[in-house]
Amino acid sequence: MLFFFAEHPNVKLFITQGGLQSTEEAIAAHKPIIGIPFHSDQTSNVDTCVKYGMGKMLDLE
Repeated sequence: MLFFFAEHPNVKLFITQGGLQSTEEAIAAHKPIIGIPFHSDQTSNVDTCVKYGMGKMLDLE
């Protein structure tokens, strides 16, 4: 059984590293994203969310 916790009504914001599955889950649940990417593919995923107004990126450098 899978549980998609981003769909829970108490979740108002999704904080993620920007991996594909977690990003897709947040998008499907219509939750805004705060992305903290650690690898290039994650940066690309979070950049796409920022581009379309679905979230913000935090850079820890």
